[in-house]
Amino acid sequence: MASDGSQDSALSSLHLASGRIAGEAHAIVEAHRFGRPEGSHERPWTAGYHCEAVDIYSMSLPHSYQRNIAALFSQSAETMVRLSIPASLAEEWLIIKEYLTEASLSINHWLDSHPQPVQPERIPPPEIDRCPPAVIRFDLLAELATSGGANRLEQAALAVQECVGTLSPAWLTDYERSLLRMVMSGMHIDDMASELNYSERSIYRQLKKVWWSLDAHDRDEGLHKLKTKGMIK
Repeated sequence: MASDGSQDSALSSLHLASGRIAGEAHAIVEAHRFGRPEGSHERPWTAGYHCEAVDIYSMSLPHSYQRNIAALFSQSAETMVRLSIPASLAEEWLIIKEYLTEASLSINHWLDSHPQPVQPERIPPPEIDRCPPAVIRFDLLAELATSGGANRLEQAALAVQECVGTLSPAWLTDYERSLLRMVMSGMHIDDMASELNYSERSIYRQLKKVWWSLDAHDRDEGLHKLKTKGMIK
């Protein structure tokens, strides 16, 4: 891949997608820990799992949000094809690539088979966050997969996410860099939102995504890690 803005954006999307997969897998394991029965899918990254999971997603996620997720996953799978990786990561890479591919195919197939009802008002879809929305029925997803399979999926997703950061220490998008420069200058959130023409909620979401990806608990720790990695100055 060429070292340009489009590469940074693609890597950032893959970083986001693998983080969401890890979050979903972890939620399934937690649901089992709290008493939900395990399902039969030992490999919850294959087509069989996703064909059932998509019905559960549709219970709470609007069509437009699912389209965005499918597009994110499809783009991320294409990015994985173009990247060179360590041989030791081959199995994890295949697991996540299969998850991304089968999830996007299943979601798009379900949406095409279930046209969206006409809405009296056009409501903007929620933004894609790094963590899966809490409204998803993880209790029902847990009944599709085994704990061992979900654990394996989480490990693979975290490994891919870590590798993406290694492949490109500059995985931040241009927008995220602009946002972080404003944070470092001491600008208030409302002023940042006004200058960037985004809602304050969107600004908080984007910053939360950056801190989460760095495993930082707050703004100060996040900025320190970014400076240490040489990603911002």
